[in-house]
Amino acid sequence: MDHAPAIGRAPEGRLLRGIVVDRARHHRLRRDAVLDRALSTRGLRVTYAAAVALGTAGALAQGWPWIALAALGPALPLAWWWYAQGRTMRAGLDVGQRLEVRRSPEGELLLTDVTGTVRLPPGALEDAVRWRSLLLLALGPTAGAEGAPPRFVVPAETFTDAELEEMLTDHTDHTGHTDHTGHTDAAAGPAGATTSLQITPPIARLLARTARRLALGSEDVLGWWLCCLVPIVVAALIGSPEAIAITALVCGGSAVTTTVAEVVTADARIGSRFPRGRHVALVGDAEGCRILRAGHSSGIAWATFDAHRVCDDVVLLRRERRFPRPTVITVLPIGLVDPAVLAHLTGALPRRF
Repeated sequence: MDHAPAIGRAPEGRLLRGIVVDRARHHRLRRDAVLDRALSTRGLRVTYAAAVALGTAGALAQGWPWIALAALGPALPLAWWWYAQGRTMRAGLDVGQRLEVRRSPEGELLLTDVTGTVRLPPGALEDAVRWRSLLLLALGPTAGAEGAPPRFVVPAETFTDAELEEMLTDHTDHTGHTDHTGHTDAAAGPAGATTSLQITPPIARLLARTARRLALGSEDVLGWWLCCLVPIVVAALIGSPEAIAITALVCGGSAVTTTVAEVVTADARIGSRFPRGRHVALVGDAEGCRILRAGHSSGIAWATFDAHRVCDDVVLLRRERRFPRPTVITVLPIGLVDPAVLAHLTGALPRRF
């Protein structure tokens, strides 16, 4: 996880807030950044690989009881991530350094740190996610930060929700002029039927539960479990206790890690597309639809999917791909898909699953 390198000298502007990174804040940011990395799909797999390597080495060198060394495996990548994150935070988020948020005379937000300033006009962000003490930002093409990483992190209190919505919303009209009043057209997008829905806690829980269930029951997860069970059964029939223990550690741990990674990824994707408490709009036509929230939009083309399923609470779209690429299932709340859009969908994707 990187902190964005800023550019240029600090411009003139009205100071909105200043944040000093004291030792306690630095520790929280560093801890949560490492935890975020460890809980990612790649982090879980690296942690599992370290556990397998340490457990296998102990079993082969000292006998199968030493397979318990696998419990120390996660400490290796965690220690490295802690060290690497500390080095990354030296430029902008180190102890004693200061961040400032200013409003320029033109009305744009400016983020200043020890290295300079990043200009953040309306539409500068493609996404923003608060997680524990972190605010994870994804820069869009209009951000004034040449050379900055596309994703970076700042303290969660750096920007207010209203400022984030401003940076997520592009106030430029169709003629290329900017509307500084903050007015946005909620139906901007392809012509067609439009539906709006607030993602209430029950809807958010329903979507998350559906995403997890689909991940657990997907062919990718079930097929991987089957592939991992075969070596364990073979080792149990013809192998020694040491071979059984090592095989169970390697194959069983791989299956569990893959399952957890799929569930975590599915939960994160559905939460990012349909944030709890936000209003989400869907604009659809015969070609596809766009999901709009706080000025951020993502497109779905019916032609990229091969089948659909209409349930009581959700609409599912399936994109089947050849092994080893995973099958993708997109979840839409039924309240967001009005009859006109559903008619377009079923006409373009007559196949059901």
